Amino acid sequence: MSLLQAGRFVVMLQGRHAGKKAVVLAAYPEGTEDRKFPYAIVMGIEKYPKKVTKDMPTEVLVKKTQVKLFVKAVNFNHVMLTRHNVKDEDFFKKISVEKVVAALKDAPAKKALLTEYASVLRQKYLNNKMAWFFKPLQF
Repeated sequence: MSLLQAGRFVVMLQGRHAGKKAVVLAAYPEGTEDRKFPYAIVMGIEKYPKKVTKDMPTEVLVKKTQVKLFVKAVNFNHVMLTRHNVKDEDFFKKISVEKVVAALKDAPAKKALLTEYASVLRQKYLNNKMAWFFKPLQF
């Protein structure tokens, strides 16, 4: 049994998303026919929401609370496990792992999927769910 399971938060260690937080959607410790190494499908935040104040206009609030996502298949060696889990029960009801795996092979489908899931995560940010996930790492 691997510690890297669906619903665990990880920190990306390699590549263009190094230092970004992500959540494991699916883990394949034995690999698959496509990828013969242990890997996980992760969804993370590429661009974190900015800080907002009460006196900002609505247009500025909407722009500053946008979330930009990435979805990736990543080797187990390139992520660092954290102690945090997804505690939100309806997270995996709104985010379909099968759709994400299918979209990884098709660029237009992946773009549409990221736009759809960005709005889901934006609502979680506005409702103050998974607060740790929406703050960038402090170096």
